[in-house]
Amino acid sequence: LPGRRAAPCPPGAAMAPASANGSRADGDRGEPEEALVWDTGLSLCLGRLEEDLIRWHSEERLKAKERGLKCLRAQRDLVTVEESICEATATQRLKGQEAAPWQDKLGALLQTAKDQRDEMRQVLELLRGHAKQHLEQAG
Repeated sequence: LPGRRAAPCPPGAAMAPASANGSRADGDRGEPEEALVWDTGLSLCLGRLEEDLIRWHSEERLKAKERGLKCLRAQRDLVTVEESICEATATQRLKGQEAAPWQDKLGALLQTAKDQRDEMRQVLELLRGHAKQHLEQAG
């Protein structure tokens, strides 16, 4: 740690030789440490981690493909809807620039649709009244 000094070695204490660096102090040098044994130690944990990462990666790749397909379908649907709006008769009858995007004409398009709905309601009321009048006379 910065600012801290290591404790001094007691006088007469010998420093461990460089060849002993990393070896166990009890002198058992013939057997590897249990954590590093291939079948039971760290390698088993790393093997499970590798399997889990491979499984997770394949699952996420599948999810990404599904999201990509949904996005492509949504984009195709959007293009189809925009083309339908631009080709609609009501849109073509609107006053304004022909090349203007349909979003700019949306308010006028909605008003035209409302007016047409009101006209249809009036036509239906006239037909209902006419049919009622003639059916009552007929009998």
